[in-house]
Amino acid sequence: MITHSDVEQRIERWLEATAPIGSADRVLAETFDRTRPMARRSGTTRRSLSIRPRPIAFAVVAAVILAAVTLGIRRTDLAQAARLGSIEGQTWVDSLEVAVTIQRDPSDDRDFYWRAVAFDQIDRIGISIGHPITTARPPATSLLAGMADDVDQAGQDRFTFTVHPVSLTSPLVLSPATPILVDRDVRLTTVGQDGYFAMVELDNLDTYTVTALVPSGRTATGSSDASALRAAGTAYPLEVVALYTAEQAGVVGPNLRALKDEVVRTAASSAPIDLVERLLQVLGAPPYTYDVNLGSIDCGSMSVAECFATSKHGFCVQFATTMAVVLRDMGVPARVVEGFLPGMRKAGSAVEVIRNANAHAWVEVYFPGHGWVAFDPTSRILPTILPR
Repeated sequence: MITHSDVEQRIERWLEATAPIGSADRVLAETFDRTRPMARRSGTTRRSLSIRPRPIAFAVVAAVILAAVTLGIRRTDLAQAARLGSIEGQTWVDSLEVAVTIQRDPSDDRDFYWRAVAFDQIDRIGISIGHPITTARPPATSLLAGMADDVDQAGQDRFTFTVHPVSLTSPLVLSPATPILVDRDVRLTTVGQDGYFAMVELDNLDTYTVTALVPSGRTATGSSDASALRAAGTAYPLEVVALYTAEQAGVVGPNLRALKDEVVRTAASSAPIDLVERLLQVLGAPPYTYDVNLGSIDCGSMSVAECFATSKHGFCVQFATTMAVVLRDMGVPARVVEGFLPGMRKAGSAVEVIRNANAHAWVEVYFPGHGWVAFDPTSRILPTILPR
């Protein structure tokens, strides 16, 4: 299990490396004073470090802190945005600093979402990896062999690419769809007895090459043809149901129930893909608003998802968490994932540039026979192909 102490050590090492001189000790003290009381009540890896979801702005501080730890956003940008110790006036900073560059086949013009981590647990204050299991994998060995998220290679394209870290300080391996080979020693983290993907980590930040399986004919998020997903049915593996439809008491309140009821009432059918598509339509239209300035929103003791369903203002983390919670409440297995949106590249170029501003959260939904399919309720996609 990844403990709160592990997280504190990662934060401390990261701040010592990147914080302005003289500020690391103060920030550490303020952060740990707030997070340690929660650690005494919980044994899981928390995405949100807030003690309780007071104003949603405090959840923003937590989200920015752990996004920086997880994805490597620089501490100097974080300091200007987060104003640690305050819950007012919080904003999300879109740093244009290059996170990584990716060397890829210039003849392949497909865009990909670059997943870093998948979270199986959702509670009132955030998302987390519960009960992680780590497996060492030597270079060029089958990454997901024997794991539940290993997929049939029939109908899949092999996509090989090389990641060159620039400002990214995280050891997390980036990959679209299903990574199957990495040319370095890595640690695979899974959840559940059957082994569902959570993340892959390197020992250092050197360049690495990945081969992934990418289903043919899918969009950047990986969405298959709706008719094929409609025919998938609901014969979910028992552990998928146990892990990815689980709900904690107090997460769903009256406004989330109202959102769910609207989706069920107006969807084309009760098939999971029709529920997903209708939920995307509802969240993608007014009054739901993409907003990174959440300092004036105070939802008291509501859960993060209930607060968003109430205020209808938020950014990718709130959109994704809310979508996953509503789907789980309808019995549809869903997980929140984080990584990067497609980067920018010139037409025909072999280099894709991904900036810290591309950091993003979205949702993966499980379909029998198809596995995990990604959907983006925020749909805040940056331009990816530049003119020649």
